Amino acid sequence: MAGYGIQVDGDGVTLSGFSLLGSSAGTYGIKAQPNSSDPNDRLLNLTIENVSVSGFGKSEIDLNGVVGATLANVTVNGQNTAGVGVGITDSADVTLTNVITSGNNWGGVALYSTNTYYNQQVTGIIFGAGNQFGETIKVYAEDRSGSQNLGTVTGLGDYQVKFGAGSSQPTTFFFANKSELDVFFATLSPAQKAGAVIDTPNGFDVRPGMLLQAAIDAASAGDVISVYGGDHHNSANYNPADGSNSGSNPVGLLINKSVTIQGVDANGAPITATAGIVAKIYSDVQSNWGTNFFVTAENVTITGLAFVAKDVGGEVNKAFEIVANNFTLANSSVGAAAGVEIGATIYLNDDVVPQPFNPATFVSDIAKVTITGNKLYGDVSITNGVGYGVVGPDLKITNNEFLLNPGSDTNYNWGIILTGRDDDVAWRVAPIALPTVTGNSFAPNYTADRLLYARDDDALRLPDAAYVTAFIAANDLGRYAYAKEPDGTLRISSTATSNGVSIFLSAGAASAAALPGDTLVVKSGAAAAVETIVTDNLKVDAQPGSADLDLVLGGGVITLTLLGSQNVDVTGNAGDNVFVGNAGNNRFDGDAGTDTVDFSAAAGAVNVNLDSESA
Repeated sequence: MAGYGIQVDGDGVTLSGFSLLGSSAGTYGIKAQPNSSDPNDRLLNLTIENVSVSGFGKSEIDLNGVVGATLANVTVNGQNTAGVGVGITDSADVTLTNVITSGNNWGGVALYSTNTYYNQQVTGIIFGAGNQFGETIKVYAEDRSGSQNLGTVTGLGDYQVKFGAGSSQPTTFFFANKSELDVFFATLSPAQKAGAVIDTPNGFDVRPGMLLQAAIDAASAGDVISVYGGDHHNSANYNPADGSNSGSNPVGLLINKSVTIQGVDANGAPITATAGIVAKIYSDVQSNWGTNFFVTAENVTITGLAFVAKDVGGEVNKAFEIVANNFTLANSSVGAAAGVEIGATIYLNDDVVPQPFNPATFVSDIAKVTITGNKLYGDVSITNGVGYGVVGPDLKITNNEFLLNPGSDTNYNWGIILTGRDDDVAWRVAPIALPTVTGNSFAPNYTADRLLYARDDDALRLPDAAYVTAFIAANDLGRYAYAKEPDGTLRISSTATSNGVSIFLSAGAASAAALPGDTLVVKSGAAAAVETIVTDNLKVDAQPGSADLDLVLGGGVITLTLLGSQNVDVTGNAGDNVFVGNAGNNRFDGDAGTDTVDFSAAAGAVNVNLDSESA
């Protein structure tokens, strides 16, 4: 019959014990389908066994609208012509055993869901023992049906390459093992790799040239996504109505599934330290609300990757924004291109805070966050309700390196920023819980301003002196300064709309936040710059490690008292200064004016120069 070597259109047919040779490029070998065009019709119970088919220009064996078929001990060879060895279209309950395919340019076996002629779902396809598919493309499934998706397929390997994953019309290639998949993947063009998703027994793989976003879109809760070395560029379109990647709000990466995303080495072993990172995740767009990597799902873990945020006008507002519970970022780095200013590498925000806000009833959705072992080229900011109202919130910022993004402004970094309720900003309506911050280090050039800043309309919700003392003891700050009131409580800087406390980098900056009578607790570090004190009648309690502390009295500053036992140099101004020494070796230079020196507490050497005359 024209177009077919053998046509089967009746039920209960068995074909056995022959070889079928084709001679036409435009024909099928064995074609089985119902004998009517009724979409509800089916061909039932077909058996093809001990048969070889070769040389046909289309599929060697083609089933369409068949329910109940057995192919056993069948060899099909396309002799390097178009088509597949076995085509299964809109058919169900088909078993293949000892089927050998070769020379078919489109692949060994194809599963086509079209519903063009018959409305049967492709399902119940069983690949039994002894099958051998010699083509690079072994088995694949195309879903082109608008009404039915691919059903159950069993007996194939657990390695798959998918195109259009997450769409209504995906194509999936099946492989028995990683080696077969590798051979196929090597044949793909750059454009094809960018559209591919690799699904393995251990989760999803993202290889060079592939998109992490595509793997996230294809994943389900609990999946693991392994990212191999290379540069991976990404973008998404956030849909706030359902949280999916289907909207019109561009963002660099949308993590809206509860997944683990891990960087791996060339052998697939997870990266466990920043020194071993081999994969960079680039955001190709910063959202119109200033976010690059947007985490909206709870229980997300990210390890062993470098993230590079996209700037707008030379600034990154937020690299990561996290709005859901139990986020972990470990052994990774977060930054931007050299010369770009970074507002926050990590920005935590509970985005379901109700308005009007009731602090007595609100319980944050974010109870646990872990940021550990990372290199952070900017600040960590916690804001708007995170952890508030939770019994025992577990917010950890531990063992990270805070670094200056190369070529950026040191005044841009403020370290850890804790922002609660702030009447001056409409969306900052909720207080926050204070995080545990331990084991972190701040590079000497990380900031020229401060290392901790907290603000809230209610001063009672701010960190207290004990929190600040613990913060300093548990982290490597290098140098720091903060102000205490005469009663030992932390100095709060108040404005018309909010209250704030800070750990500054320098005594000069801390003095600007202090009031007369306050004490500055200062560690200047090695080779510190000269610090200008701008508030009168302060006490300076220099901590161990302040051997190079050198203070200058600014205009209007008259009295300065030194506490402790560290060596401190002080230069006065044109006023009638009063210097009170400590138990260390002090040097006072009075400049002009009539100056007074009290060194009754001195236990070491005192060097005094009052208006060019020594005493």
